[in-house]
Amino acid sequence: MTPALAKACRISTALTRTDQGSAYTLYQILTLLAHGGTMTTPKRFSEFDALHRKLRRLFPQVAHPQVAVDLFASKASAWFNRFDPSLIECRRVWLEEYLAWIISDRALETSGAFRSFIAPPSAQLSEVLSSEATMRSSIQTFSLRDDLSPVPSSLVAPRSLS
Repeated sequence: MTPALAKACRISTALTRTDQGSAYTLYQILTLLAHGGTMTTPKRFSEFDALHRKLRRLFPQVAHPQVAVDLFASKASAWFNRFDPSLIECRRVWLEEYLAWIISDRALETSGAFRSFIAPPSAQLSEVLSSEATMRSSIQTFSLRDDLSPVPSSLVAPRSLS
């Protein structure tokens, strides 16, 4: 079984950016990794929408939560200014709920679609992988008996309950 990668995700900020004259909102996902580290991944709303479509295609048997229907079926940006701070904040909260739902389902959380979605840009990816490798190499295995050897055996040996 594939081990869990993410324990939790938060969307720490939502920033409006302009690139070559085109404006968009960038959501910064802060992921708490199962081994205790963190990583930050910037994503646009369209990338969340693409993830949702992939997960629906890969897991048709999974009932998606109402928040997903509200987020991805509605075309709120067609009725409202998609850069309105209220709409951006509403999306941020709902996207956070959507990520929490994905993480709560083992099959979705361990899927390649989700893992590639939360993977940081390649410049940060090498940092995450090297910090994980460092953490694993620093974990030492030890015997409890070796660790307790200076303790008198009368304190280590189980006592009868009589």
